[in-house]
Amino acid sequence: MKRYFILSWKNLRRRPVRTGLTVAGVALAVTVAVSLGGFMLGYSGAIDKSINMLGFQVMIMSKGCPYEAATMMLKGGTGLLYLPADTYEKVRHDPDIESITPIFVGVAQKQGSSIRDDAGASNFTVISGIDVASYRLMKPWIGFKKGAGYDGGRWFVPGARDEVVLGFEAAEYEQRKVGDTFYASITPAGRADAVMHEFKVAGVLDRTGTQDDGTVFMPIDVAREYFGRPEQLTILGIKLKQFNGFKMREFETRWLKLPEVQVVGLQQVKNTLVSLVGTAQTMIGAVAAIAIIVALIGVINTILMSVYERTSEIGIMKALGARRGAIFQLIWLETVMICLAGGIAGSIAAVVGSGLVERAIKAVADLGVAGSVVRITPEVIGYAVAGAVVLGFFSGLYPAWRASSMRPVEAISNVGRTSGPPSSGRPGGPPHEQPHDAALWAHGLKRYYHRGSETVKALDGVDLTIRGGEMVSILGPSGSGKTTLINLLSCLDAPTGGSLTVAGRSVAGLPEDELVEVRRGNLGFVFQQFALLPTLTVTENVELPLMFLDRPVDAKRTREILNSVGLADRANHLPHELSGGQMQRVAIARALIAGPKILVADEPTGNLDSATGLGIIELFLHLAHTQGLAIILTTHNTAFGHMADRVVTLQDGRIVSDAALRLPVPALVC
Repeated sequence: MKRYFILSWKNLRRRPVRTGLTVAGVALAVTVAVSLGGFMLGYSGAIDKSINMLGFQVMIMSKGCPYEAATMMLKGGTGLLYLPADTYEKVRHDPDIESITPIFVGVAQKQGSSIRDDAGASNFTVISGIDVASYRLMKPWIGFKKGAGYDGGRWFVPGARDEVVLGFEAAEYEQRKVGDTFYASITPAGRADAVMHEFKVAGVLDRTGTQDDGTVFMPIDVAREYFGRPEQLTILGIKLKQFNGFKMREFETRWLKLPEVQVVGLQQVKNTLVSLVGTAQTMIGAVAAIAIIVALIGVINTILMSVYERTSEIGIMKALGARRGAIFQLIWLETVMICLAGGIAGSIAAVVGSGLVERAIKAVADLGVAGSVVRITPEVIGYAVAGAVVLGFFSGLYPAWRASSMRPVEAISNVGRTSGPPSSGRPGGPPHEQPHDAALWAHGLKRYYHRGSETVKALDGVDLTIRGGEMVSILGPSGSGKTTLINLLSCLDAPTGGSLTVAGRSVAGLPEDELVEVRRGNLGFVFQQFALLPTLTVTENVELPLMFLDRPVDAKRTREILNSVGLADRANHLPHELSGGQMQRVAIARALIAGPKILVADEPTGNLDSATGLGIIELFLHLAHTQGLAIILTTHNTAFGHMADRVVTLQDGRIVSDAALRLPVPALVC
């Protein structure tokens, strides 16, 4: 598996721009998905935190919009409706109440009170009138900020009319510390003109992450007096002895009998807020889904383009012994690696940009909570990366199937032709006895193609025997059937008639999945175009067949093979660093690495100069005579062809001559 990963990675590096853009597309989709997941998790957590930090579970308030009430309590908003003050006296003795606190909320105008304000500028602040004793009982965690300028902070003295306590953010914004002066203009109910009030800051609260941070506190009676509502309240905050659905319904039923009163459980507040942003979440989810679909299409397109560009290479890998599953795995791994890289990159981008996302969300929507609303956890990232891998799994299925389904003969030539019906495996003429020492034996071999209504007889009844230890060259003009014959003899294609035995196995009529089993370990291939993978070194190219044959790498044997073809000093070079002759020698070494019985060379000297070509032919002869290989060679160079032990000449799909130029050297027995 490790070798497949390495090969997949190197294949992706061949087109870095295209691979990078595809990874970026996946990363964008993952970034959106992670940000959405972080928002959903963070927003729910922010609501829970705000509700828990309220200190009470139930609110009684005047009838109105639940969202306004929720916003007012969770963020310090201004959806202000009022209760009669005697509601407190009526409710406080309820037997199910553990504790209760009355709250009066009003909005005051500030007149250039902050050093950040321009002269004459005005803005607003939320004033909460509270009963300190019951409020602290509800929120025992509230404390005062310490440090220079903040030491000595305390709650206001009961009945004090000129003292306030500032929440953390209110003090930060106003640049106020303990003992400083705070000004607020309050417009009493029923009056048009505001009244300026001067207060002394008695204390500054520690940060709580709730609506308290932005609030200015004063005694409840003073607040009601200044706002001209001495007989009114805004909220009653209540903690029940038992907070469950049954007790909540009982309590609600009891007190809904009061006119103009609504009883709001904080779970109801949470549900209200979550439902209000549900539409936005759905829209964001739709955007994420579209991004994922686009990324999916982009990945499939990229891998398909890569498959089509490497059609010949895929055919060559099949010739080298790669089964259908090996090709599928290789292409599928490339897809998964792209999506995995995109998943990791997108997760990193989402984490880095979470602050920007949060600011953008808060800028376009009032979510009704304070604190962070985007929380990206390792679990969210894990799900996102896993989702990207799943995306790669599914998007890689079709390209991998297409690649694994290619027939090697068509992939190598990159040409598809319609063949006749497959052979039944029976001889096309009278039975002939197969020589016991034949590496290849063909009798009545035929290969027909259909082009519309025309039948092309590429081979029409060929009889041929090739033994180990001899090199046979196949000559003939273009269109004579040389390539077709060599494709059949090397099991890259199946005959449409006749008998064929390769390495002792009858192959006529076998499907591709069985032909590959015949090729594996029995045949080695040398192609005219060298067919080296450009991202692999000489050593890696030579050892490539071992990966497909599921054999371990033997470094010593690799060195011996490279030394035998004169390339020991080029082991770590890439193909583009080699000459044509050297690349062909690498291809020969690759053909020999698995110890084949038959070596097939299709126009091996076609792209080489005469001197280099001569060296390759002499190397073939040496391999045939010293290692007992059966070597089949096609060439247009008559001089090179006549250096072989035998010369077979084709004309119009038939053998017109089969001449032995020298006696074959007996195969060595190792």
